[in-house]
Parts: sequence; C-alpha cells; structure tokens
Amino acid sequence: VINAGYELHPDHKGAAEFMRSQQLTDGDIVLAEDVLQQTYYLGQVDYWLIGKTIARRFVKKQGDGVVDFYTGTPVIASVAMLEDLLQKNPQQRIFVIGSGEQQSDNRMSARGRELHAELESAKFETVFLGRDRLTRVLRAVPGAVQASPSTSLQAEKDADALASRAVAAEQAP
Repeated sequence: VINAGYELHPDHKGAAEFMRSQQLTDGDIVLAEDVLQQTYYLGQVDYWLIGKTIARRFVKKQGDGVVDFYTGTPVIASVAMLEDLLQKNPQQRIFVIGSGEQQSDNRMSARGRELHAELESAKFETVFLGRDRLTRVLRAVPGAVQASPSTSLQAEKDADALASRAVAAEQAP
C-alpha cells in the first residue's frame, strides 16, 4: 500500500471526526471550506464558505439563494454574509471547518483577502488542528460580532450579486 500521508494530503477526515466528537445539535451551525469532502464525511454541512472568485464558478441560483451545484449547500462568499450569519445566530455554536488545501498563500486565493482576514481575526478561535498541521476547525467567539443593520444590507447585496452571476453562468452557452 502506498500512502503519501498528511505531508501531502489535508486532514479532512480528522476534522470531521473532531466535529462528530462535538455532539452537534440542530442548533449548531457548520460551515466548511471544502464542502465536497465534509459533506462526504459528515453527511451535510450548513454552508459552503468560499471566496467569490471561486464560488461563482460552482454555484447555481436556487429559490431565493445561491447553492453549491454539487451538494446543494448554501454559500457564504463575503465578510458581510458571514457577519450577518454570526449576528443572526448569537446563541448558536458556529464552526468553520477549514481546509489544508491551497495553502501556498494561506488559502487567500480560495477565500479572498477579506474573508481570510475575518477568519484570522479575534472573532474566531482554533479548536482543532489536523494531523497535517494545516487543516483547522474554528469556532466563532460568542459576542465577537456586534449587530449592524448595514451588515445585513451588504450581505443581501453580496448574495444578490452572486445569484446574478450564477444565473448568467447558467444561461451561458
């Protein structure tokens, strides 16, 4: 058996095992940067967290929102969308399952600079580090985001812009 190990491969499985150990409830919210892998290991996640540049290539409009076209998972693709989720769910545990992939620039090409800065801020704490020493699970620090009506408005604008791009991509030849 050939096994390249965690020096070359991200620890998606270890992150999922950690999440199962958290005894998740329906009130918990789970976002995943690698939605395909975590949907495989966990059965589902609540949101795909990915930067706009990548999201627009893999989403479709569904109902009032935008979802990953492989798993049907709703997409969070901007800081405003993420902060809006945090503001609207102050009592819930919110986890972000990071990815050990695309680490040459600390995932900035996948996340975008703004989302990267948000995830690296004091609003999140690392609660798990994978065997690859790159894959992390973060937890939102309760009360770290203050309510702001302008955040909700910007989140709606970001979601509408992403939906417009998705519709345009679906209609392209």
